[in-house]
Amino acid sequence: MPNYDPHTLIKSKLFQLLCSDAEVVSLLTSVTSPSVPNKNLMYTQIWPYKRVTDCCKDTKPHICFDAVIGNVDSWTICARMLEIIILVPDNLMRTESGTMADRLENRILKLTQGSRDFGIGKLLLKSTRPNESGDLPEGWQWRRLIFEVKDFNLRSSDPLWA
Repeated sequence: MPNYDPHTLIKSKLFQLLCSDAEVVSLLTSVTSPSVPNKNLMYTQIWPYKRVTDCCKDTKPHICFDAVIGNVDSWTICARMLEIIILVPDNLMRTESGTMADRLENRILKLTQGSRDFGIGKLLLKSTRPNESGDLPEGWQWRRLIFEVKDFNLRSSDPLWA
């Protein structure tokens, strides 16, 4: 029986997308012309789960993300929510062309908004919120992006996948 795990698949695609984009890699590493893909960012500055407080132990920007089922529309269709959190230390916020958080948010939006790579529908931005968590220590800024995508509501034990 195939093992269809949509959350792992979504996270894998987002890892690949972020590590393969020269602009995202450049912003995270402060290297002007980085080689991509940069898989060294996986689990060091790009995290497939919400790792807000642990990230703040070093002074580098981080991206955390997670995928969950937002609601079930029917037996076959559900809405998956993708949350992306951008964390930036205050001392790295200022750049030559806007804040680091704004630049990372804008690039992530260009890479993901409307994409059909994360489900059967288009990935659509539902909300964005800056600095709303009490989890962050002093001296950090963050941005939270919430996306939604329609997908199949199937379990790996479903007889249709047998």
